[in-house]
Amino acid sequence: MTTRSAKHLVIENKPPIWLRLLPEDVVRQLREMNNSTIGIAKWQKKNIQRVLLLTILFLPLGYFVDWRMAPLGLVLSILLYRQQLTTVKRVYMQFRFERQMQFAKFARLLIPLLKQAESGINLYQIFSRVVPRLNYQVDKDLLMGLMKDLSDFPNSITPYEDYAIAVSGSEMSILFMSTLYDLEQGAINLEVIDRLGQLASQEMMQGIDQIITFKIKRFQLLFTKMMTSIVVLIVGFALALFIYQIGQVGFYF
Repeated sequence: MTTRSAKHLVIENKPPIWLRLLPEDVVRQLREMNNSTIGIAKWQKKNIQRVLLLTILFLPLGYFVDWRMAPLGLVLSILLYRQQLTTVKRVYMQFRFERQMQFAKFARLLIPLLKQAESGINLYQIFSRVVPRLNYQVDKDLLMGLMKDLSDFPNSITPYEDYAIAVSGSEMSILFMSTLYDLEQGAINLEVIDRLGQLASQEMMQGIDQIITFKIKRFQLLFTKMMTSIVVLIVGFALALFIYQIGQVGFYF
């Protein structure tokens, strides 16, 4: 059973050759950020073409100038390729934070409506009232997809879990939607609804903690790069001075 919320995460059994050259986690992250399989394949194709182009361009330099320049193109292209993958992971972290914030907003909009339900909870009607109040069209489409899945699979927990994965992907969001499923099945009381409110708050705090940790790691990495650059300059200057002094006393390389 494939729900509408899960369809955009499905990867073909036989993906294009370009996708097979990408790490699986990068493909999954790009898919979660609503990139199509064709779009990811085109992006990876450009990356491979850039690697080949830089490698070929440096080969004549190695032949006519210095053979040691020949592999520089390959090294440079690999570094640029790794930078592209790092950029994907950085953007994905920001995307996940934004998604968790949107799920937290969805939960905050939902809980007051649940408490107002006096004659039993009808999630379809409640969701229909939440849809217009969401900020992004992608969130509206996912929630409307969940509403359709509830009609197609009324007694299944799968649509709830797939929606949580599609919107946020955190364990807290899956637990929230699982609790919502139990509520739909008849466990209606204020304690359960209050528990949903606690889960929503934890979801938001979890997202904030993740983005803080990510920012700290980026700052530490920047400091390391700065120190490495300084060390390289000092070592280069010392080596040049050493060669110069050796030349002064009559030894030449």
